Amino acid sequence: QEGMAPDRILSLTFTNKAAGEMRERLEPLIGAEASSAMTVGTFHGLGLRLIQEEADRLGLFRPVCLLDAGDQAVCVRQVLSELKLDPRRHDAQRLLNEISRARHANMSPEDLKRASGGGPIGRVYAGYMERKRAQRAADFDDLILMPVQLMRENAEIRQRWQERWDAILVDEYQDTSASQFAMVQILAEHHRNLAVVGDDDQSIYGWRGACADNILAFERHFPDASVIALEQNYR
Repeated sequence: QEGMAPDRILSLTFTNKAAGEMRERLEPLIGAEASSAMTVGTFHGLGLRLIQEEADRLGLFRPVCLLDAGDQAVCVRQVLSELKLDPRRHDAQRLLNEISRARHANMSPEDLKRASGGGPIGRVYAGYMERKRAQRAADFDDLILMPVQLMRENAEIRQRWQERWDAILVDEYQDTSASQFAMVQILAEHHRNLAVVGDDDQSIYGWRGACADNILAFERHFPDASVIALEQNYR
């Protein structure tokens, strides 16, 4: 309605299901051609697109080799074997969860070792990252962490991705993590045309990194923002 080209609009949400619902609602609103031209998906989908395009800069194979949960568990068990740690006493998935939380909190293996009181988790973390690098592969966390780090460190790549879109829309904003917030902040830095929707009362994914402060402190992060309160519940 305001004359912005659909392919200049990026719309993000947290899950594939929610992204599918957004696509279904867009078509009757703006038509099939315009809705298909928009970039609509998840943070991780966008991250995968970025690292596929920038694989050479990241030292990854092209197409990117993405480790699934099973691959990650195998990798951790191999590290446990190398460290002569009993896999029956050290659950691979629990270790991966701890490593994931540490990575999203920007903690190094040494940081995690100190935080754990000198336990083996720091060495497992270091071994896991080394094995992943040796395979020139990425895991699910890398889909957010690698793009954020690359755009922070490389001005040319940051500018190229910032200039792809003129507007960014984010749904279910209360479910975003600190690293997903960083991705949005970097991408919106150039045009500062960002709209988010969310409800801090519905933030229930803290256990997997969701940070309700992203929406509670939105006006602090973006002091020139307009806030529209949706106080009427139609359900």
